[in-house]
Amino acid sequence: MQHMNKTNIYQLRRNTLAEQIFAKTGGGIAVISTAPELARNRDSEFPYRHDSDFYYLTGFEEPGATLVMKISGNGKSYQQESHLFCRPKDLEREIWDGIRLGPEAAPETLGIEFAHSNLELDKKLADLLADQDAIYVRLAEWVVIHWYLNRVSSIFLEPMMLVFVMCCNSDGQSSLAIKESASFK
Repeated sequence: MQHMNKTNIYQLRRNTLAEQIFAKTGGGIAVISTAPELARNRDSEFPYRHDSDFYYLTGFEEPGATLVMKISGNGKSYQQESHLFCRPKDLEREIWDGIRLGPEAAPETLGIEFAHSNLELDKKLADLLADQDAIYVRLAEWVVIHWYLNRVSSIFLEPMMLVFVMCCNSDGQSSLAIKESASFK
């Protein structure tokens, strides 16, 4: 993986998505995970292929990662913070699976504000989802988010909006766009 400076194409893409979210609902949180590893048989996997949407926003190619973008604002301006949950450094596993970037190096390398071990996803995602008015998620990830919402439902005081973010391909370019929304209590 190439070393990228803090202002890179992926950061600009995250900013574009944050602008769309802010324009649509005045803020919220977006949760986008990368593709899982697929087992070929008992002890070998298919060659890993990252998720296109996730890569479009992060430039990160490792499995087991999730990007959480928190967008908040008042009036005409917004603030965005990006949290990347990735596999921690593990020298023994790296012998078999390849070198991992790890949460310690991810902010500098990828231009992400915060990076955490994916082992902390359950705890930190519940905290990040608390008191959000809108949650942006791909349709395929709704089941996972629904499970988190059920776990933390006691801290949601207001009805929220769930907005589905879908990938659009035009002229071979991958981009994200807000397609539809559904309100629920």
